[in-house]
Order: sequence, then structure tokens, then C-alpha cells
Amino acid sequence: MKVVELKNFNRDLLREELTASALPFVSVALAGFERINQFVGAPTSEPRLVFKDGVRNIEDFAEPGELRFEFVTALTASEEVGLGSLLLAHDSTQRTVKQQRQERDVSDLDTLVANFPSFDLFTNTQFRSFVKVLARSYIRDRRSPDY
Repeated sequence: MKVVELKNFNRDLLREELTASALPFVSVALAGFERINQFVGAPTSEPRLVFKDGVRNIEDFAEPGELRFEFVTALTASEEVGLGSLLLAHDSTQRTVKQQRQERDVSDLDTLVANFPSFDLFTNTQFRSFVKVLARSYIRDRRSPDY
């Protein structure tokens, strides 16, 4: 199912909202969007090539702001209304809990690096904090795929 919405979307937050709404979705792709930061996509200014098969000469373009959904079953009329309401209410400035933690990790690391440019100046507590932030950031980065 393809839906065009000309506003910014936070893909991870949209997935959480779809799951909470109990719509029978399998996947959602921000096909007609370009990434503006690590969490949010904005509609492209022109149609975007999302698939090309050179052997069979097939190309698939996404319109600006095109969201592509895959559902387990076809949506009923009331589910389509629910999806429309969900998309209308979506606020891309909000963050998931995981995204808030990622932002905190980056902020903590930046603070530590800016305030303590030399490892020789670290106290034991500060060094443990630094290692903890690095490990937390690395583990989260390895567990979650990029989009």
C-alpha cells in the first residue's frame, strides 16, 4: 500500500505507533524521503529511484513523501481511517526511548571529550564513565541497523 504524506517522519517512532495501533503491518518504508538526520526523513523534492533491474529494464520510482506499507491482510475501511489518523498525528520531533538514549550517549561522549581532552586528566570515576559511555554507544550501534 502506498500513501503520500508531505511531512517529516521518524521511521522508528512510526513503527512503534503502528505496533501500538494494532494495525496488521509487516513493514514500512520511507521510499519518497531523504534522511535529514539520524532519525528523521523529509520528503524528496522530486521522484526518487528506489529500484532498478537492468536485466529486465524495470525501474521503480517513489513520489515525494511516499510511504510504502506492507500489511498482513488488506486493511478494512476503518483501519484505513485509523492509518490516516495515525499519519496525521505523527510528530517527527518526538523520539523513541531508544533514540533518546542514543542522543544521551552522544551528548555524554561529547561532554567528556570537550571537558577532558587528555586521558591523563581523567580521575578514575571520569575514566569509568568515559568507558561506560563508549561501550554503551558501541553496543547500541552494533545492535541497530541504519536506515
